[in-house]
Amino acid sequence: MSAPEGLQGSPRSGLRAAAERRLAGSEFLRSVLALMAGGAAAQAIGIAVSPLLARLFTPADFGVLGLFLALAAILGEVGTLRYDLAVMLPDDDRDALATAALAGGLMLGTAAATLLGVAFLRREVAALVGEPALAPWLWLLPASILIAGGYSVLSMLAGRRKLFRDIARNRVGQAGVSAAASLGLGLARTGAGGLLAGTLAGQAAGPLLLFPRTWRAYAGSAAGVDRARVREVARRYRDFPRFELPNSLVFAVAQSGLVLLLGRFFGAEAVGLYAFAQKILMAPYLLFASAFSQAFYQKLSATWAAEPTALPGLVGKAIDRIVLVWTVPLALLAGLSFFYAPIVFGADWGALFRYVFLLAPPAYLTLVAVPLSHVLKTIGRQRTALALNTSLSVARIGALLLAGALGWGILDALLVFSVVGTLHVTFNLLVVLRRVGLRPSPVLVAALTLAVGAAAALVAWRWPLG
Repeated sequence: MSAPEGLQGSPRSGLRAAAERRLAGSEFLRSVLALMAGGAAAQAIGIAVSPLLARLFTPADFGVLGLFLALAAILGEVGTLRYDLAVMLPDDDRDALATAALAGGLMLGTAAATLLGVAFLRREVAALVGEPALAPWLWLLPASILIAGGYSVLSMLAGRRKLFRDIARNRVGQAGVSAAASLGLGLARTGAGGLLAGTLAGQAAGPLLLFPRTWRAYAGSAAGVDRARVREVARRYRDFPRFELPNSLVFAVAQSGLVLLLGRFFGAEAVGLYAFAQKILMAPYLLFASAFSQAFYQKLSATWAAEPTALPGLVGKAIDRIVLVWTVPLALLAGLSFFYAPIVFGADWGALFRYVFLLAPPAYLTLVAVPLSHVLKTIGRQRTALALNTSLSVARIGALLLAGALGWGILDALLVFSVVGTLHVTFNLLVVLRRVGLRPSPVLVAALTLAVGAAAALVAWRWPLG
């Protein structure tokens, strides 16, 4: 049956629609490539200086840094009540700026409350995480909250205007400042404090470098932002503090709480080795996935608004491409760590490859699941995301608590953590696919089988790791 007159598309309109789709696709590709180029350059800087930093600072120094960053990450999630993520959604730039202003005000309040807490509880907090030497550096937590929150808001504003090249250049600047500061302070033999200061210097470069270009892009809309508009966007996007904040906080606790537990049960050196292993395994994520995720979020939002039925296909293709591109490089990165880790990083890091082996399966699935990171919030399923992340956090933290309480060694503890994480991330991934009406492709099934099989192999052959 032919379509009624007036609804039939002419060949010319069909060609125009196809051209528009191709243009949108090429624009998205250019956005991803721009962010990837910046991420690759920033990652290259980090990789280049890592062997030098590993010789200037000890695993315990990196452990102190890891504990500080873990606390900062948890507090940073609270900082804006996750209104920063809502900046991408309004059609009107004035509403976007009002949302950014709301996030900024909340961030200042969180930093002030943190400063008060540090003044009275810094020694107790440092003792609780098993590293009393951390106490004097906790004074820097409020600054870290302001830096992270400010950068998140600015990057969202820049993403709305598709200023992806500026974001990419900004990442290179951050990496360069962090590397130069850390190397200089390392040569001065400043220990953990120098490593921490260099890292914060690089983070602070982010908002400082991104602000001028972003401000110029929105200067014409700033006059329309007032208290009434801020109150209105706070009401409109109230689901973000209600659901996205707990969801993000649970995720932060799942990641950072693990670091804090490692410090509590196994000491700063174990934290440093864990952090460096994660840095190696997350290299593909830092190179590609974080850039892809930011650009993909914008495309998801636009697709959901214009053509919701196209969203499952968009997500499925993205997952398959990640699996096909990154499986072999990540496998080589993990498998060859036995050979390159002691040569590249020095004798102090001889045990590093064991951590890399154990953490590889869940790290792989985290990379595979990148296209799903913004799907549930895009389709309004924040409650599902909260439930999934909460259960994952409870499972991972429970595994480490059990290992610590039973007096197990660090390798056995990480083995349990790895197996639990692999199985749970697999479950979460399948649930999200079902929510968007997408069946796992053969490529994804192969990836899940590989990850679960690798975790099983680690259980079977864990004794040679000891």
